[in-house]
Amino acid sequence: MASRSCAFWNSTSPAPAGTTRFVTIRSKTPPTLSAISTSSTAPALIIERDNNEGDDGREKAAAFKRIYLVDLEKADANGVLEKLAYIDLMAIKDPDGIAPRGTKDGVFTFPFVTIEDVDTVDPSTIVVANDNNYPGSTGREAGRADDNEYILLDVADFLKAE
Repeated sequence: MASRSCAFWNSTSPAPAGTTRFVTIRSKTPPTLSAISTSSTAPALIIERDNNEGDDGREKAAAFKRIYLVDLEKADANGVLEKLAYIDLMAIKDPDGIAPRGTKDGVFTFPFVTIEDVDTVDPSTIVVANDNNYPGSTGREAGRADDNEYILLDVADFLKAE
């Protein structure tokens, strides 16, 4: 099981000057921790992802893209935070084909190496965004620079997980 430590600072209730809080997050996979979004009233949202892109059969295609919900106040005796729940960004149900692209057989994927933004919109919705690093990212189509994409996810039960 891989472990990573990251610095944490909550801008709504900042740590005293000169201090940083470190937390450890354990994972069975070795993904990249790309963003943490916090508020003073809710658990943190954490993006973990592999360093691959695309879902079009390329050799190093995206496989691991998740948003985790983590309570920064709940850690075990070793200071390791528990992941309360997750959303698999490579398997989002879209049975009605709402997404303009990225849905196949009722499943939407967000296959970007540049998923770097997540935030709470309201008590039931989060926004997730990729930064296309124009023209470097080609997650949707090999050889074509990605657009920046933003998705709104209705995840009320996820946000209430304990």
